[in-house]
Formats: sequence, structure tokens, C-alpha cells
Amino acid sequence: MAFAMKDVTLRGIPVRYHVSGEGPPVLYCHSGGGFIASQALDRLAGSFRIYAPVVPGFDGTPMADALGSMADVAALWADFVTSVTGAEKVDVVGYSFGGLLATWLAATQAAKVYSLVLQGPAGFRPEGSAAAMPTDPAERARMFYKYPERMPPGDAPGERYARSRAAATRYMKHPDTDFDLLPKLDALEAPTLVLLGTEERVVPPAAGHLLKSRLKRCQLVYVYDAGHGMEVDQPERTATLIRDFFVRGDGFIVNWGHTPRRDATL
Repeated sequence: MAFAMKDVTLRGIPVRYHVSGEGPPVLYCHSGGGFIASQALDRLAGSFRIYAPVVPGFDGTPMADALGSMADVAALWADFVTSVTGAEKVDVVGYSFGGLLATWLAATQAAKVYSLVLQGPAGFRPEGSAAAMPTDPAERARMFYKYPERMPPGDAPGERYARSRAAATRYMKHPDTDFDLLPKLDALEAPTLVLLGTEERVVPPAAGHLLKSRLKRCQLVYVYDAGHGMEVDQPERTATLIRDFFVRGDGFIVNWGHTPRRDATL
């Protein structure tokens, strides 16, 4: 399904967003490379209506003076849920930079989040564990993806991140561990699924273990044969895990015989 691009103004701030699919609403928080209409999202749009707002400063959009932190964007996205999706609360997917943003949203705007999927989330690496980022776009692509050739047409692997670096730096105050968010994790109630690739080179397993140990309702799953960009490397596996988690809730792996949490097209 093709994504339509639309615009809305929230709190006087222009926000671009992408939308596709039919079904229960899902809020998608994009990575530090901006929004990519991946095959995984296309598959999810067969069961859900996907809303993917673009953080101001990404994908060629202007920065907003009123936004200077993840908490600021999380508050704006809470307004987006109410004003654009029309839902009281939504399921949320966050990838990398978006994984950190999605966690801020669930921790500070809990009334808007039903359940949470974090794909290779930034902000939870042990201090000083970040790998050096290659300057060559092709090398960056190999660091982020096991199969960079699977990127959608028109997207140059590795170059998207370079274009968005200034925006990502504006919102992420801590390159490794977000110490402002950590104290808020213990109170986060939303059922959470953390996904890491078995070939991950950006977010270490320790980040997943930290979230697993701190969140009340958290499951940690590794996506086989995928790097950091699992939506590109393994779109079918990634989409299936997300879809089943949103439909079946905490029992999506433990007991396939559970009654689905709600109606959705499987």
C-alpha cells in the first residue's frame, strides 16, 4: 500500500506525516534517517492504519524553535494522536531514534499509548559503548543493514543519516544512555516488545537487557539474520512479530491459543 503524505499544524508547528492502511491506528516513530516506506510498514498497513509523523528538522522539514528535546516531541505527538488519528490511545512502533522517542511518549504520555514496539532503540547503550560511525556512506550502510541492497528505490543507504544528523543531535541530549529517561522507566506500564537483530552492530544486547530488566511488561526478541535496519533486512519477520504482538498482547509468543486481544486482519 502506498503512503500518502499530508500536513497538519499542531500548537502552531507545521508537521508533515505519512499515512497508509486500514484498521486500528498505529503511530510510527521514524529513525534518525527519517521516514522510510519500508516493506515491513507496507505489510503492517494490511492490518492497521499507520500514521508516521516526521519530527521537525527531518526529511527536509524546518526545525521548530519550540521543540528542543524528546520530551517536547513526545508531547506534540500526544496531540497528534488526539487530533489526527482521532483515537484515545494507539499502539506505537519506534525504530532507533524513534525507539527512544516512542519510549519517551509511553513514559510521559501514558494515556495515549496502548502498547509499544521498540526496534533497535537508541538511548539505552552502556556509556561509551557507541561504535565509531564511518564517514563513508557505503560503510555506514553496511553498519546499519546486513542487506543494504534491499533499501527501497531512491534511498541511498547511509546518506539519509548524514542529512539528518543535525536534527538527531538537537533532540538526543545523550549519545549513549538517556539519563533523563531512565528514572521514568520503572513507571512505564505499556506492554513492550523490544526487537534486536541477530546481526546488530549499532545497539548492543545490553540495551535490550536494560529495558527487559526495568520495564514491568517487556519481552525481548531477536530477529534472525537482521542488522539494525531490520525492517529492510527482514521485512516479513519484523512485520509478523509486530502484528502478532499488537493483536495478541503479552501472550503473542507464550500461547498461540489465546483469544486475540482485539479484531485485526491476520
